[in-house]
Amino acid sequence: MSIPKYYEFFSPVMVCLKDGKQHTSKETLDYYADYYKLTPDELNEKLQSGQTILSNRVGWARTLSPFRPFRVVVTFIIVRLLRFIPLVNKLI
Repeated sequence: MSIPKYYEFFSPVMVCLKDGKQHTSKETLDYYADYYKLTPDELNEKLQSGQTILSNRVGWARTLSPFRPFRVVVTFIIVRLLRFIPLVNKLI
């Protein structure tokens, strides 16, 4: 099997991160290598920049995840709401 395209990592990214814990890049790369049963040769394939193809594609998948826009909106709303906590505390 060849290394999957970046968009084929969307689902495994969600599965890997569903436990809600923080994971190092190494942990996630190991997870995907096992998930797709990649060979050592595939794991060592590199781009001209020297970055491994697996690392590059996982990076794009995490950046372009279909849920990313949702997370950005939720984060924006939370940050806006947190601005009002000092005002609420003054009223109490």
